[in-house]
Amino acid sequence: YWIYYVSACGGDSGSVGPITGTSRSHTLDNLQDGLTYTITVIAVGNHLPSEASQGTDVQIPILPPNNLISTSQTQTTISISWDHVPNDVISYEVSYTYQGPCSGVDDSGNDTVAAPLTQHTLMGLEEFSTYMITVRAVYDGMYSDTDSISATTLPSAPSGAPQNVSEVGVTSTSISVQWDQVPCIEQNSDNSYIVRYSNSTGETQMSPLQNSQMFTASGLTPNTTYSFQVAA
Repeated sequence: YWIYYVSACGGDSGSVGPITGTSRSHTLDNLQDGLTYTITVIAVGNHLPSEASQGTDVQIPILPPNNLISTSQTQTTISISWDHVPNDVISYEVSYTYQGPCSGVDDSGNDTVAAPLTQHTLMGLEEFSTYMITVRAVYDGMYSDTDSISATTLPSAPSGAPQNVSEVGVTSTSISVQWDQVPCIEQNSDNSYIVRYSNSTGETQMSPLQNSQMFTASGLTPNTTYSFQVAA
């Protein structure tokens, strides 16, 4: 058997043979990424060739970008880089999708990076949030497989306040209060709270809390009114 191959653009062609024995398969090596090849097979017997087989078109995949990494983060940006894909890649498509921690958040998008650039900064992201980021190469309307990573923006001060602070228990010397947490998308960091309380004489005390939505102030003066404030 003889195998003949030619790329659609005509820039790469060749033949392999003779292939002897009973084998009816063969691997063509050193083809170019992203090109479509027409492959035909001819049988040879008694030094006479058969008619050529009907040509089979096969597209060679484009190599995906490698070594995709996050190089830096801020509260609202993530910078990434990757290795350049050889051959005639014209651009890269960078996609990002919000992964958490909040539910019901729709934050995704696509950016195009012209080759040979191999770095990009995603901007306008949610604070203290994890994103799935993928990069694929684009060649003449064709796409490679993707490389992907997860990366998280940095925390910052909450942009919202605890909700529905209320008194849930009173004794002669203690007051218990509870509250609803800051809405998830406004937390921007791990949950922690500061409770400030004061009486009519202006005496103020402060207690930091981690991952709690209830606080009991004890050792208070009987028959005294106290004001409570909760901040994230």
